[in-house]
Amino acid sequence: MSTVDQAREELERVTKQLKLLAERGEKLKQFMALSEELGFDTGSRQNPAQASMAPGLPTLPPKPVMTPPPTRPKKSVVADLCAGLLADGFPMKSGDLVREVVNRGVEVGGKEPAMALSAILSKDERFVPSRKLGWSLKTETPETVAAVSGVDSNLAERPTQHQGND
Repeated sequence: MSTVDQAREELERVTKQLKLLAERGEKLKQFMALSEELGFDTGSRQNPAQASMAPGLPTLPPKPVMTPPPTRPKKSVVADLCAGLLADGFPMKSGDLVREVVNRGVEVGGKEPAMALSAILSKDERFVPSRKLGWSLKTETPETVAAVSGVDSNLAERPTQHQGND
């Protein structure tokens, strides 16, 4: 493309921009004229919504500031997603969990996402790590129930002993 062609294209772009600016200028002139007709003080920086339309009318209250709803911490979202993925009882490696979490639209973060995921899961008591199998959910085995309840886990395995003659 020659220099002359480039200059023509630039002139076209500048002409379009000037046209848009001229249209914007006309709209601003209309706005200012309407503001003056309605009695707004054009010399001050008073908010038109706060200006009184007529004497004796109260001013409008300030517009409330909308705060965004609270969001759950990302770590708990990741942990909950992993709990759902592991609910079928089959363990998964950290890399596979990261892939599945990302496929569901949640970024794990960190330089090494698999390590970050492992850190999140290791702090959550719902998960159990296994170097061989990967992560799984804790299940209630007789040993874990006994540890929590204080009951001897061997009671269930002991045969009953009868006293007396058979």
